[in-house]
Amino acid sequence: MAYSLEQCWHRGPGGTATSAIEIAKTMPVARPDVQLIGVAGRHKSKPELSYRPPINVHQLALRGPALYETSLLLGLPNIEWATGKVDL
Repeated sequence: MAYSLEQCWHRGPGGTATSAIEIAKTMPVARPDVQLIGVAGRHKSKPELSYRPPINVHQLALRGPALYETSLLLGLPNIEWATGKVDL
């Protein structure tokens, strides 16, 4: 399952990033039948240490506002361009 972790790179990461990280940590125990595949926009550096995802994150070609606008207006980029085939 493709799993967005873009919020870990927000200028002021907080609750949503923390929740996403905790779900990524818990999922292998709670649902070992579900593999999370991290995905986020393209970033030049890793997020702050306390907001680093516990799973590998595949990067899309765009980031930030360009990623959000292109996704909303055009439905692009396709997540599978970065992750390979995913079921969800």
